[in-house]
Amino acid sequence: MSQTGHVYLRWRAAGPPAPELERFTDLDTALDAVEARWATLRDQAPQVLDARKVLLLTNAPRPKGSIISQLDRIGVPADCYDDLVSSGDAAQYRSQKTLFILNY
Repeated sequence: MSQTGHVYLRWRAAGPPAPELERFTDLDTALDAVEARWATLRDQAPQVLDARKVLLLTNAPRPKGSIISQLDRIGVPADCYDDLVSSGDAAQYRSQKTLFILNY
């Protein structure tokens, strides 16, 4: 992925009331940082922000369609984010790339 401008990773740490903010040069680097620290970030409402999109990240084990429906039901306006990625999406994507054959 290539893009112009900086990408920001924002999360709400347990201690201070203001969100933490870290700047990256591109989206790939920011997403690598999220993946590397997911065990810590998953409960701290991480957001990846750039000049073009707001990407919501969730560890919900469901595809994004059901999560978007849930956000609609609880009143989250669709114009607050541009896209959503869930661990369910990641698992489905990964399963399409890797085939495991088990023989018993």
